[in-house]
Amino acid sequence: MNPSSADASLYQLTQKFNPPPPPLTVSNTTFKGVIKALINFLIEQQLPATVWFKSPWLDELERYYKQGKATQIYYCTTHLKKLEEFVTTFDFSLDSHSRTSITPLVLEPSSQLKQESYLIILSSQFCCLLLAHPQTEQMYNHANHSHQKTDWKLIYCFDHALIESVIETIKQSITVTDTTPEELLTSNSLPFSLPNNITSKLVNSLLLQQIQQIERMQNDEDLINQSNQTIKQLLESIQFKSEVLKNLSQEISLPLTNMKTALLLLNSRQAKKEHRQKYLDLLQKECDRQSLVVTGLLELVAFDQSTGELGTTLKLEDLVPGIVSTYQSLAAEKGISMGYTVPTNLPVVACPESWLRQILQHLLNNSLKYTPAGGRIIVKVFLKPNRVELMVSDTGIGFDSSEIPKIFNSFYRGKVNDPNAGAGLGLTLVKFLLKRCGGDILVSSKLEQGTTFTVILPIVTSELED
Repeated sequence: MNPSSADASLYQLTQKFNPPPPPLTVSNTTFKGVIKALINFLIEQQLPATVWFKSPWLDELERYYKQGKATQIYYCTTHLKKLEEFVTTFDFSLDSHSRTSITPLVLEPSSQLKQESYLIILSSQFCCLLLAHPQTEQMYNHANHSHQKTDWKLIYCFDHALIESVIETIKQSITVTDTTPEELLTSNSLPFSLPNNITSKLVNSLLLQQIQQIERMQNDEDLINQSNQTIKQLLESIQFKSEVLKNLSQEISLPLTNMKTALLLLNSRQAKKEHRQKYLDLLQKECDRQSLVVTGLLELVAFDQSTGELGTTLKLEDLVPGIVSTYQSLAAEKGISMGYTVPTNLPVVACPESWLRQILQHLLNNSLKYTPAGGRIIVKVFLKPNRVELMVSDTGIGFDSSEIPKIFNSFYRGKVNDPNAGAGLGLTLVKFLLKRCGGDILVSSKLEQGTTFTVILPIVTSELED
């Protein structure tokens, strides 16, 4: 066993012991979690103890202080500003804490202990050293920008001889002032003997605290992930609404201008009868168009508010055949053949039934509208790794390649001059619903050859389904 040295870091000191305690590389979160578990252990066991503390997480030290069981707390820092913050954090006048003496200590700024953090617990029943030495790693992101990631080399030790040596090293690094306690200026041993062995009861309690803390950290991590997912969905929803409102302002400006012009001309005495009928037809057309826009917007709002359906699941084989069969008679009236191929025993997908029904209905309506007599529409379902694909193909008029990036935009009706065109919100709603349930949609099309929409739906794993 080597003597302590004021020029060495605490970590280097521990590694000189024989055998040295093995270090473990941990994250900042894990280090804080271990400190929290140790404080929980002290509080639960109601152990009167002397505590040496150097860590940024003062809230943990304050929790133990408020229990009134600590006999002595030494708070160590190398920054006077942090020391001032510490003094204002604690109310030393509280009677319930009168048994606890808190002594702030400033370490020499040049000390090797400057970057290290530790929690040392000393009592006649239990002693423990938790020491963390920083380990910085240079990281690079996708843009090749570097940033530093700090992990810790963690030492967890119950050896009373090593702990006493560590304390002596800390004492040698203290900046001596008029208020420095006399017992810290000497190398006298502790006022009580540290235990050579820890009882099995205390070990079991400590292990239980560690397990419970890990479980709490996991629950916190799950909550954070859920919160991040919720925030992401909210941002996507806000972005979607902003885009719809922007397109809506453009959508209603031209019809309003046309309607105002028609009304102005109708009021003109020079307007001829045939012209008046033309203006009335224009007003009727624009009113019908705005009615479709309002209906489409109400449909979007209704599905945006139906967040309660998120998380529900279904099998495509239970839904697709019934919907396609409903449209087959309508397709036959137009001279169009329609069929489907859906394999059995498909896995469950993450999409509410009402949403998928709307998605398939909009795609079938779109195909029926732009497929001439003699054409065909086929619905197929394929099982792929981690997903199920629903494909709707037709032999209709198709899209020009320049139009494909725009067809999911709100109020986009394409270049085809179709008097029966809707509000231009059907495919917008399809894209919106699929994004909400974690899916996607792809499209391929050629003029006069047809269009294929491929709906991608994520498979629900058995664990999530349960």
